Amino acid sequence: MGLLDELRQESESVKDRESAEKERAKKLNEIYDTEVIPKIEMIYRYLQELEEHLNYLKPDIPVDYEMPGFGMMEDLKQCEYGMEKGRREVLKQVPFKFVCKSNGNVNFRVDGVKKLNGIMQELDRAGIRFTCKKIRSGNNDVVGGDLEVVPAIPVTFMFEGDLELSGINLTISNYDNLFTTTTFLKPEQITDEFLDELGKYILRKPSIFLKSTIDDEKRAQIQNMVREAEMRRQKELKDAELREQEELLAVKDSTLLARLKKRIQKQ
Repeated sequence: MGLLDELRQESESVKDRESAEKERAKKLNEIYDTEVIPKIEMIYRYLQELEEHLNYLKPDIPVDYEMPGFGMMEDLKQCEYGMEKGRREVLKQVPFKFVCKSNGNVNFRVDGVKKLNGIMQELDRAGIRFTCKKIRSGNNDVVGGDLEVVPAIPVTFMFEGDLELSGINLTISNYDNLFTTTTFLKPEQITDEFLDELGKYILRKPSIFLKSTIDDEKRAQIQNMVREAEMRRQKELKDAELREQEELLAVKDSTLLARLKKRIQKQ
C-alpha cells in the first residue's frame, strides 16, 4: 500500500468516527429535547406553585439538626421557600431552596485548633454563617475558638438535566443532615405521583419519595455510608482534639523544662 493509500484510509476512518459522533450527539439532543426537557418543565411548574402556597400558608414544620461541635439544634423552623424564576423553555436546572432557622445565635467553645478548623470547614461547606473569636496561648498560638453560629441552615433540591445520560440528576443538600446526596432519575419516573411524593417529602410528611428508585439493599448501603461518614467525622474531630491536647502538653513540658534549667543556671 502506498503513502497516499494509507493517508486516504486514515482520513476515511477519521471521517467515519466524526460522522458517528455527530449522529450520536444528534440522537442525544433529540432525546433530551423530547423526553428530558418536558419533565424539567413539569418539575418547574409543580415547585413554582408549591413555593407560592407554602410562602402564603407558612406551615409550622419543626426540624432538628446535629451541629458539629455543638450537638443537637432542636426545633428549627422550615421557611423562606424560593426558586429561581426564568423561562421554562430554556431551563436546564430547577433549584428549589428553603431555610431551617431559629431565633438567637448559637455560641460554643471549641478547644484545639485542628478541631476548630475542621468544624469551621464543615460549616462553610454547608453554607452556614458563623463568626469565630480565636483563643490564643501565651505564645500567641491559636489553641481554640469561641464560635457564634447563625442557626439558619440552607436546604436545596437541585434538579439538573443530564444530556449524556438522558435523564435528570437530583442533588439534595442539608435536608436531614449537613450532607449532600445525588440521585439519577429517568424521565419516565417523573410523574404526578412522583411530584406529589416530592411535595410531601419537602414538607416532611410521610412519603415514599425516592424509596421506589432504589432497592432495600442499595438503600441500606447508602444509610451505612452516611453513618460511617458521620462516625469518621466524629473520630477525626476527636483525634484532632487529642493530638492538640498532646501538643499543648508537650509545649507546657518543654516550657517548664526550660524554666527549670534557667533556675538551675542562676543557682
